[in-house]
Amino acid sequence: MIRLLMDTMRKEDAVVHADLTTGVTPDRALADRLAEQNGEDKVPLTAIGVATAFVSVTGLFAARRAPNGDIVPRAQYGTGRPAAQVRITREAAGVREGFQNAEYFTGEFQARCLGKVPTGNREHGELTLNPIAIFL
Repeated sequence: MIRLLMDTMRKEDAVVHADLTTGVTPDRALADRLAEQNGEDKVPLTAIGVATAFVSVTGLFAARRAPNGDIVPRAQYGTGRPAAQVRITREAAGVREGFQNAEYFTGEFQARCLGKVPTGNREHGELTLNPIAIFL
C-alpha cells in the first residue's frame, strides 16, 4: 500500500525528498517557489516549510523518550553550527512494539520517514515532521 502511495506521489511530483547525507530534491512547487525567491539550485533543509505537500526524509536518526513518554527521533543535517536537524513527533501509543525496544534509544539507526511539516524553526535550523510512516 505504501509503495503504491509513494509511486503515485512521485508521479504527481508531490513529495520533497530529503536525503540528509546528499541533500534535498524539491518537488515542482518548492523548486518554483525557491526560484522566485533567490534563484538558487541548492535547497537548504529549512526551505521545506508548511506549504510543502509531503516530505520523505532518509537519514541516520537517534531516538529519545520525552518526559511524557513520546518517542522523538532526531537526525542532523549539514555541518552548520548548530547543525540543522529533523525532529519527528511521535506519540508512544501509536508506535509498533518493535520500535519501543531499548536498542533504538542507545545509538543511531537508518530510517526513512514520510510525513508532513507542521512547523519549521529557521533560527534553530529545526524541521519538525509529523510522520505518516517510518521505515526502519
